[in-house]
Amino acid sequence: MKDSGAAKSATASASGSDVPVTEDSLSDSKTSYTVVSIPDDLDAEQSQVVKAYVAYDRATWEAYRDMKGTTKVESVTTGDQYQAFKKVYDERATAGQHVEGEASTTINFVQLNPDGLSSTMTVCADETKIRLVARDGAEVPSDDLGHTISLVVRLIRNQDGWVVNSSSVEGVDQC
Repeated sequence: MKDSGAAKSATASASGSDVPVTEDSLSDSKTSYTVVSIPDDLDAEQSQVVKAYVAYDRATWEAYRDMKGTTKVESVTTGDQYQAFKKVYDERATAGQHVEGEASTTINFVQLNPDGLSSTMTVCADETKIRLVARDGAEVPSDDLGHTISLVVRLIRNQDGWVVNSSSVEGVDQC
């Protein structure tokens, strides 16, 4: 399902207009966040799920980089997933730490569940170019960073659209 070739696109309906969903449109060079690939032939609803996941992933990346608050993350996630993020965020904030480097993700699979209200994705988060740093710029050793991480991510649809509900690590350095 991964394709490292030219950017593919899927069409998604957003605000009444068709918006192409491509690796480039999901990436943000200003914050060193890259979507490496997405599955081919996503339908409109799967494209919305991909956009929601990337909104979550980018929001967490940006929050850990600038340590200026969690509002964006809170708006794209729910309950336990938000609390898991917030725990790490608060620990880093208390210690005066933030992340630097480059983050990238590969979206391998997107499945809409039969209930129409939930979705399951598999992704590979590449954190090999990320480092944890202290206020003074010194690198802080971290067992959590510096790896590729295979994740299963679950999203639910609420009144505002798709949001990340949970994620689980399926493997480290196994993408």
